[in-house]
Amino acid sequence: MPRYRIDRRVYTAGPTPADWVEGTIIDTGTSAPTAQAPQVVTVTGLTNGQEYEFRVVRLENGDPEKVSPERRARPTRFDIDFSDPYTGGVTLNWTDQRGGKYYRVDRWTTATDSPNSSDITSTAVTFAGDVSTTGQAQITGLVNGTTYRFRVHRLSGLGGSIARTSSVVQATPTSEFEAPPAGFTADGPASASGDLKAQFVTATSGTRGILVTLKVSAFDLIRITYVRSGQTATTTIQWTSASNFNTQNLGPTASNNAKQYYAIIPDSHYDITIPGTSPAVQGATVFIDSNGNTENFTVGPTYA
Repeated sequence: MPRYRIDRRVYTAGPTPADWVEGTIIDTGTSAPTAQAPQVVTVTGLTNGQEYEFRVVRLENGDPEKVSPERRARPTRFDIDFSDPYTGGVTLNWTDQRGGKYYRVDRWTTATDSPNSSDITSTAVTFAGDVSTTGQAQITGLVNGTTYRFRVHRLSGLGGSIARTSSVVQATPTSEFEAPPAGFTADGPASASGDLKAQFVTATSGTRGILVTLKVSAFDLIRITYVRSGQTATTTIQWTSASNFNTQNLGPTASNNAKQYYAIIPDSHYDITIPGTSPAVQGATVFIDSNGNTENFTVGPTYA
């Protein structure tokens, strides 16, 4: 059977192209690639933003027999930024410098970054409106305590993959807390302590605040304390189950009767720092008093 070689060169406009750089030789064994079973090869060592030309050379006894037409491509940064696991699911966020409308999230449980196709479960993600360079997906239906690996593909329309994240992210869903509800985008990883989880979020309206999730059904007091940038005095937002001051009760979540509350922080376009620290640390301190049991912890990092 023939062997193949993928050549590349930097694309330059004009009559004088760059020289081809010969790639490694690929042996497909006894099966020649077909449209139904193509050979997929990842070319590494490229510079993001630089446009390249590629060609495939079919070899017979080491000599070129046939050369494919040239195709151009420009690699860009395409990474999964972080994951936030919750009950039966995970929140995936990614950055794609080129941007797209159609994506696919692949997941698998085998301990490898190169799984067999039979081990992969895929979820289609379509964004409304214009093409965006940032994406987020809630992947549900997962088994708590099972470690999953995830990779995101940018698709050509609703067809095949034309780019994928350069890294694989690993996450294990737990039964501790639920994910941010629809309409909120996490501004960083969550912090949790006991029956309380909190993280900075941005609402679809553009307002920013802290999303607080409680596993307990009844509580006496929640208090968020922070320092605005450039000021020394602390400001406290507090509310009780009887009067949810400056908050929106988002209702119970799916599986563990947890409740979520969203606190809009006044003048939240300022940096937030933790009070009582020297030097000041970015973040906020959250307190919960549930039936006399008080917990507190720091949420961070902050947003600007």
